[in-house]
Amino acid sequence: MPQELSSRTSAGAERARGQVVEAKRLAARLTRIGLEARRIAASVVQGAHGRRRPGVGESFWQFRPFLPGEAALLVDWRRSAREERLFVREREWEGAQTFWLWADRSRSMEFKSHL
Repeated sequence: MPQELSSRTSAGAERARGQVVEAKRLAARLTRIGLEARRIAASVVQGAHGRRRPGVGESFWQFRPFLPGEAALLVDWRRSAREERLFVREREWEGAQTFWLWADRSRSMEFKSHL
């Protein structure tokens, strides 16, 4: 019985050592991944990005017809002077943009056609 207990203990210790080695290897990879992520993040243009719809922003988006009940301050008088109706200048909605990227590294992504 003591022999069996001793072999189980040494097998468990060996497995624990293997897990420690694997954890250190993964930690080294994560450090490189973190550095690469920081490099990529520094190269991305930060700030407001156009959302391709009307809203708060600095860039011109479009003219639209003036609607009854809107404030006269919204009227674009230069554009309205060219026609017989009133127009409002809209700006493009700008805001921070979130970008997500997923990588599917499963074997199903290795499929290719021979055509």
